[in-house]
Amino acid sequence: MHIRLQTLACGVGLLAPEGELEVGTAPVLRARLFDALAFLDVIQPEPARVVVVDLSRVTFLDCSALSVLLEAAQMTQQQGGMMCLAGARGEVARILTMSGLDKLLNCSPGQEGNGHEARRARVARLLDAARERHGAATSGAPASLTLAEALCVAQDLFVLGDLTQPPSATWQAADAERALTAWHVRVDHGGP
Repeated sequence: MHIRLQTLACGVGLLAPEGELEVGTAPVLRARLFDALAFLDVIQPEPARVVVVDLSRVTFLDCSALSVLLEAAQMTQQQGGMMCLAGARGEVARILTMSGLDKLLNCSPGQEGNGHEARRARVARLLDAARERHGAATSGAPASLTLAEALCVAQDLFVLGDLTQPPSATWQAADAERALTAWHVRVDHGGP
């Protein structure tokens, strides 16, 4: 099993495991998730930090992997951040749905003032950075985001009450584009 860890725009941590997540690989997944959380504490100590776990290259997960994901999500939430799942498909999406973890890892709208300023600022920075990356100078120009960035924006907008439905762990690029149409977002179909 291989796990890629990178930091996206505005301190969003992306963890992308590949292969099977089961009893033999769950300790490695746990270690990398907690490494990602510790790293994000250093680079983004504000309460709106996000870890996105891209499951698009995961072919199977068992209860030990589900337990690790839940533990990391709870720890992130206790520290004022959030962990989101993205890209789950096939058997992995079915397991997440059956376990209820797909819904459990979606944040609920919070009270105004509970990290809302930081969330609004992160959404603006993500969209502005995406526009700059593609040479668009105006805020009305479409922002081209990765799926992980789009999930982060959608999660923040949902918590802020600006989006009526939370993003799902089974979202693909087209789902993110539909949900974020009002924000002039395009989602790159090439990867997380």
